[in-house]
Amino acid sequence: EYEGWSGAGWTIGATDPQQVTWMNTQLDRACVDVNEFGWLCGWVMECQQKGYITDQDLGFRLEWGDIDGANRLLEMICKREGMGDLLAEGTKLAAEKLGGEAQDCAIYTEVGNSPRGHDHRSRWEEMIDTCTGSGGTMDTAPPVFPTDYGQPARVHPQDAEAVPRHVGGLRGRRAYEDSLGACVFTTRAPMDVLCRSIQAATGWDVDKDEAMQTGRRINALMRAFNLRCGIGPEVEKPSKRYGSTPVDGPIAGVSIMDQWEKMLDIWYETAGYDRETGRPKPELLRELDLEDVAEALWGANV
Repeated sequence: EYEGWSGAGWTIGATDPQQVTWMNTQLDRACVDVNEFGWLCGWVMECQQKGYITDQDLGFRLEWGDIDGANRLLEMICKREGMGDLLAEGTKLAAEKLGGEAQDCAIYTEVGNSPRGHDHRSRWEEMIDTCTGSGGTMDTAPPVFPTDYGQPARVHPQDAEAVPRHVGGLRGRRAYEDSLGACVFTTRAPMDVLCRSIQAATGWDVDKDEAMQTGRRINALMRAFNLRCGIGPEVEKPSKRYGSTPVDGPIAGVSIMDQWEKMLDIWYETAGYDRETGRPKPELLRELDLEDVAEALWGANV
């Protein structure tokens, strides 16, 4: 599976297929998220390479592509042994604890999660989706059949206005697909087709508008929960390295951070959320039949 190949492979400099497959299996057996481990392990490797983490700090030397060393690190994390006790807290908290130049190397969102196994600096829809998502990853994901809901079929991947409008306007579809208990990679179809499949399986008379309404309701509830837990718009941004400007490739020198606040403004407006507080707006919550949530977030008189 792709995320396994990235988290147990290129993220840590490993290229041998058998070794990567074996490492992915160790992560599965340990019930450790492969993406989080990949960014964490790669960060430790870079920090050792640059002298921010010493061999004495870690207890051994961890080089790029060293699968045996990566597995040793995994065991330390699972048992919370030595520096593994700190690393078990995840990339963000471990990086913040070390601080300084070590923190600048780490890839994470300020919310606390790490991204999927892609370089989102060229995939702006995934970066803004990951940083604003309420479920620890992307809430919308790369748009599929966006014309189902009045969105253009394609937008330029670095268009600071079109990208957040695309992501915010399609918010809800992915949540609905996830709620079916099916892998979204098997439900990549026009929403009318997906709804007819649900009708055939359950007898429910559901159409694409009701499906989207359900998904948007899920997203609003998840965001309300996160807000209650203290996760608000002030942390909706990438870490310094995650949001850094690419130095090579087709978008070398193109920075998403130059456009970040503008993109968030558009995303919030399109999603129907309040930019200052991060809350779903009262009128949206009423539209979604979530009057009790509107009262909990905004008070009884809204």
